[in-house]
Amino acid sequence: DPLGGLVVGTVALTGMAVARQISAIRSADRAHQTIRSNEIRFQSLAQRSSDVITILNRDLSIQFISPSISHVFGYTSDQLQGKKLTDLIHPDDQTRAIAFFTDLLRVPDASANIEWRLLRADNTWRFVENICSNLMAEPTIEGIVLNSLDITKRKEAEDKLQHDAFHDSLTGLPNRSLFKEYLKTAISRSK
Repeated sequence: DPLGGLVVGTVALTGMAVARQISAIRSADRAHQTIRSNEIRFQSLAQRSSDVITILNRDLSIQFISPSISHVFGYTSDQLQGKKLTDLIHPDDQTRAIAFFTDLLRVPDASANIEWRLLRADNTWRFVENICSNLMAEPTIEGIVLNSLDITKRKEAEDKLQHDAFHDSLTGLPNRSLFKEYLKTAISRSK
């Protein structure tokens, strides 16, 4: 019967179309779940990271700062949103930092490193190592990206090693090595 074959064919085509739609919906749902899972994973990593990720506008105001700012420097992200980064940098380091950013902004996609002291929420200064990238031309970012790490403990260890190299461990007085360094400096200045 031709009519019966047409009905069976139509039902089969409709069934295949519905099956494809269901498959497409399931695929889209899995993709959405994967994206959501990745977002949650990234948020968790950003929250617990020892690095602070910051995005600055051209005027060096903070447009984004990762939640790890709270356990690294004691601020909340909301406290720093819109604030100028230079307001947090030690006054002795500000001129160098501004010159650094001026140079960085001249070269699209440039990356460079710099260290400075940054004010914590408890009003103590911390040494910070920064990897900065000019991503102003990147449409999804449009800013300078800083990846910042507190290196205060490392700096303190370096200072202690430097001190120990030039001072007697028992008395704390300058040792022969320091005397030789002073003597070399004095001789070179006298020439």
